[in-house]
Amino acid sequence: MQGILLGDTVDAYWHVVCAIDIHRRLQIRTSPCVEVTEEQAESIVRLAEIMEEERAASDIAMNVENDVGVDGGIHALFMRNLRYAVCLKVLEVYFGNKAVPAMEQSKDDAVFNRFLVSLYDNCHIHRGVQYYANEQHLSPYYFSSIIKDRSGKTAMQWIENVTMMFARQYLECSDLSVKEIADRLKFPDQSAFGRYFKQREGCSPGQYRMKKRRS
Repeated sequence: MQGILLGDTVDAYWHVVCAIDIHRRLQIRTSPCVEVTEEQAESIVRLAEIMEEERAASDIAMNVENDVGVDGGIHALFMRNLRYAVCLKVLEVYFGNKAVPAMEQSKDDAVFNRFLVSLYDNCHIHRGVQYYANEQHLSPYYFSSIIKDRSGKTAMQWIENVTMMFARQYLECSDLSVKEIADRLKFPDQSAFGRYFKQREGCSPGQYRMKKRRS
C-alpha cells in the first residue's frame, strides 16, 4: 500500500486536536494503531498530496509576490485549513475503525492518564499540584515525580501548558474580551490573567490576539 510521510510542528494541528474530548485523545495514546481499508488509506494520502502540492505552489508564488500581488494572508488561511482537513480525515478514519489491542497500562501510566483527564476538566479552577495529587491520594512530591517520569514535564508545567492552551484558544478562536476570558479561566481579575499570560507568553493577551489576527 502506498503511503506518504509528512513533517510538521504539533502547533500546526493543535486547534484540531484540542477540540477532541480528552478521553478520546487518551484512546489514541493507548491504542495508536487501527486497521484501515485501502480506500481509506488512499483518501488520506490524496489529501496529503494535495497539501504538499499547494505548499510547493505557495513557495513559487511567494517568490513572485511583488509582481502578481499574492495575498499571503488568504493563502496562509487556505493552507491552515488544508492541514486541518488532513488531520480531521485521519481522525475520522481512526475513530471509525477497529483499534489494534491497547498497550498494557502500568500503574504510573494510569496516574498520568487520570491526571490529564482531571486537568482538562479542572484547570479553569485548580492550578496547583496539591489538588491533583490529593485526587489520587499521593503526596505532591511523589505525584510530580511520576508525571515527570512518564512525560518529561513536571505536573506544574502541564498545568501551565493546558491553562495557556485554553487561553490561546479563546484569544484566537473567539470574540470574547480579555476580561471575559479571565472570568472563564477563573482568574481573580483581568490584571491577574494578563500577568499570568505575559509571564509565559512574553506579551499581553491583547498583543497576542493582534499578532495572531495579523498573521
